[in-house]
Amino acid sequence: MVKALYLAAENKYVARELILGVDDLFLEIYGTGIRNRSGLARAIAKIGEVNAEVLYAGAHCCFVGVDQINVKIPKTLAGRGEVDIVLTIDGKETNPLRLNVK
Repeated sequence: MVKALYLAAENKYVARELILGVDDLFLEIYGTGIRNRSGLARAIAKIGEVNAEVLYAGAHCCFVGVDQINVKIPKTLAGRGEVDIVLTIDGKETNPLRLNVK
């Protein structure tokens, strides 16, 4: 599980490095307002301006009111460092998230 690190000396959070290897890696993102999308094709993910395959976008199985998006992380991002993740659901863009890819 990738989490942010808090740098007390700098008073800020930074994303931990995610190492892309031979195996495919998937990112689970949680939020709200996703389950009522018009279709899976209208759930778009871009990581570092690279299109990422959205495998699922809908209600979480176990937590009422929580939605989930599963995204396959493109291996072409290896070595890019910190990149933004932006989701677009039915034409509405989310605030960016950060991912650090080693």
